[in-house]
Amino acid sequence: MNKIYLKQSAFTLIELLIAIFVIGIIVSLSTIYFSQVKKNNRDYKRLSDISEIQLALENYKFFEGRYPESISSSTSLIGSTTGMTFLEKIPVSPEYNNDDCSITSYEYSYDEDNKTYGLQFCLEGKIENYTSGVKCLFPGGIKNGTCQALALSGSLDNGETGVAYGPYTFSASGGLAPYSFSISSGTLPTGLSLNSSGVLSGTPTLSGDYSFSVEVADSLLNTSSAQFNMTILWGCGSDLVDSRDNNEYDTVQLDTQCWMAENLNVGTMINGSSTQSNNSSIEKYCYNNDSNNCNTYGGLYQWDEAMQYTTSSAAQGICPSDWHIPSNDEWTTLTGYLSANSQYWCGASSTQIAKSLAATSSWGSVATACAIGNGQSSNNTTGFNASPAGYRFTNGVFDYINKYVYFWSSSLNSQNFALYFYLNYNDAKVKNSINSRATVGYSIRCLKN
Repeated sequence: MNKIYLKQSAFTLIELLIAIFVIGIIVSLSTIYFSQVKKNNRDYKRLSDISEIQLALENYKFFEGRYPESISSSTSLIGSTTGMTFLEKIPVSPEYNNDDCSITSYEYSYDEDNKTYGLQFCLEGKIENYTSGVKCLFPGGIKNGTCQALALSGSLDNGETGVAYGPYTFSASGGLAPYSFSISSGTLPTGLSLNSSGVLSGTPTLSGDYSFSVEVADSLLNTSSAQFNMTILWGCGSDLVDSRDNNEYDTVQLDTQCWMAENLNVGTMINGSSTQSNNSSIEKYCYNNDSNNCNTYGGLYQWDEAMQYTTSSAAQGICPSDWHIPSNDEWTTLTGYLSANSQYWCGASSTQIAKSLAATSSWGSVATACAIGNGQSSNNTTGFNASPAGYRFTNGVFDYINKYVYFWSSSLNSQNFALYFYLNYNDAKVKNSINSRATVGYSIRCLKN
């Protein structure tokens, strides 16, 4: 009888390698799965601990009237006044098996200013509604991030009138976002404002030193504030406010010089028939003894009154603080600058610059080409805005309003005569001459020191 033998097949090398690979995957997946289970269990334990600690802290506050200043893991939480035990043993955070968390314990802190607390802990993974990473337990719940106390920070630069500031954004840290910012005391520089997002912006309009406190509030209404100091420097082109009478003057920058763009109007009006005198009061003439003309064209002054009875060519005179009566050389610097720049010429002549200084109205009308009074709408390309104020002559006689404006310089030509500059409605040139320092009354333009 013939025997039949069944041949047993063996694993090939490839099949063996595949089997080993599959087994390796299964082992790896099992390891990952159990590792994840252990991680989740640790995180669940932490959330359970945090819930237990939170309940104990709230009970502590209810009976003690405040939160404890400190707590430590593995110790009891006992009331400082009642002696009650609120938690037999404060839990210890499970040991971490990776480097994902920089905080490896439950870290408690007390905020004396806001009478609240924070307890930092860390989750290794995403669990329930929480992501992984550092967390902070506070009376309102759990937030992402550390339990850093609410703080406000910032460093302000000084500003300048007429120049947009920043914008600058204050920073807040700690607490619970979102934050809201406000001014809690003091006054912001005029023209600046702070919005609730902490952005300080605007254009300052008034120079000076300012001090104010900025307060930040978080979503739990905890607050923190800091005081800031700021100096707003006066910038040419901004209004000049004369602190003596609060009169405001336009100003204009022309090359290196900053000029008042209006005739000075300071002092007490006296009758044109009187002589201005060296006393404790600044005196002025108003054309035809009408104060409305001073409001429109500025005051008229004898040279000595304008200089406040000094002959120094750098005198402040009756000008506001940090301003002075311009010298002959300073007037010449102005006209020289205009003559050197063709945009200020009328026609092709570098000497025909008067229209660039003259106001666009109130001058007498003439047909003379390039004269101030011809086509007045094209005047004042400099912004100097010279208005035809006329002048006061001996014995109270006034003349030449709407035709001439005369400006004193601080420079003497001789003992009794001073230099002045003037514009004529029927001329295209700026001219200068001399007149008696003791008789006539002319306009004053002040120049920034």
